[in-house]
Amino acid sequence: MAWRSKLEQTKATRFIGAAAVILGVMFAVAFGGKVLEAIRLRNWRERLQSEVQQLERQQADWRAQYERMSSPAWREKELRDAGWKKEDVVVLQVVTATPQATDIPATPEAEAQPPALTAPVMRWFDNPNWHAWRRLLGGFD
Repeated sequence: MAWRSKLEQTKATRFIGAAAVILGVMFAVAFGGKVLEAIRLRNWRERLQSEVQQLERQQADWRAQYERMSSPAWREKELRDAGWKKEDVVVLQVVTATPQATDIPATPEAEAQPPALTAPVMRWFDNPNWHAWRRLLGGFD
């Protein structure tokens, strides 16, 4: 009987040891998964922080541009550049004298042909937009 109880103790010890090894492996796998998840979350946090910093710089640039564009001096400059003027401002346009004609040697061919006096013919429907619409609606160009 003593031999049998020792065999049962050995089985129980092996069973408890196997269970402990299985639990240890499960714990190690779970712990490794948590470590990997923590690393992934840390990398994600760093990416988000860099994106937030970039957005903050962009927002600061937009605020500076808004402050610059909301000033009356900027608006006045833009209106001046567009050709507008204040009511109490006189605008002078400087016109230069026409330049002297250069001496062009006369050739018989140049004298024989009169200059072209006709304007180019405007074709209203001969542009890329109308071509695209004709292709779309009619299937032809």
